[in-house]
Amino acid sequence: MTEGWFWSTPEWAAYLEAYGKPHEEHYGPRGNLVVGLGDWRAMWSKVAKGHQADTNAAEKVMTARRTMGAADFTMYERLHRVRATAPRPQKTYDLMAASVNHGSARLYVVEDKRQVPDDLRAIFGAALFYVHEGGSYYASIATANPKPRGTDHLLVWTAMNDLAAAGVKWLDMGAVGAYGSDFKKHFGAEVRCWPNYTYLSEEKREQAERKMEDS
Repeated sequence: MTEGWFWSTPEWAAYLEAYGKPHEEHYGPRGNLVVGLGDWRAMWSKVAKGHQADTNAAEKVMTARRTMGAADFTMYERLHRVRATAPRPQKTYDLMAASVNHGSARLYVVEDKRQVPDDLRAIFGAALFYVHEGGSYYASIATANPKPRGTDHLLVWTAMNDLAAAGVKWLDMGAVGAYGSDFKKHFGAEVRCWPNYTYLSEEKREQAERKMEDS
């Protein structure tokens, strides 16, 4: 993998500039949670039993799909604005929409499975993943409140399968200890370190994973 990966691209730099975030925020001193992508059976076997149950429950009432539609992105943006922990500049949404449009990011949505007209079909959540040089990054998720059981799980599992089918080899779920780490680690994530996502030394890896379990 090229050192720096997606974090060194003008696309990511423009997003961070619009957001006003430091360049280091995408990785953590304790490593990042990285999921290997490939055959769905192998991936599923590493997903925690509780996450499997939640995903299966979600599939009974919702459908999940990748989308490039402007209407779906608008719904994602509306959900995100409601659920975001802090206000985000409009330019960040514009840049994300542009990334989806030209294929360097993928947007997934989950919606009500009931047979109703499209304009009445409820979208319960959406998640965005950047894709670059054989890898991917779980960048953002927004879900309704209330939402069916397993909404978040089905979004991530759908993305994992779609990305794997496209030949993407790994998925960075974010820094150890960051918001949502406890949820993300149960998709079979392993601790990797920056800059090249190599494994940590055995001692440091064990220390990071113990901290992850305690977080």
